[in-house]
Amino acid sequence: MVVENGSRTTSVNETTMELDSDRGLTITRVFNAPPHIVFDAYTKPEYVSRWWTPKSLGVSMVSCDADVRVGDKYR
Repeated sequence: MVVENGSRTTSVNETTMELDSDRGLTITRVFNAPPHIVFDAYTKPEYVSRWWTPKSLGVSMVSCDADVRVGDKYR
């Protein structure tokens, strides 16, 4: 979806994927949301589990560790 905002045109929720090498992959996604909400979705366990296993899939996440401080774990 493309949204025109004044003189600027931006894509909403656009996802791109690039192969950097035989073993490297970069996925970029633009969200129509404030940065702090997107950050929370990636870093707070209660949101990570909803992000990776939405109700529409009919599955649930058994465990989720999402402590993104240096030395902690994201599993």
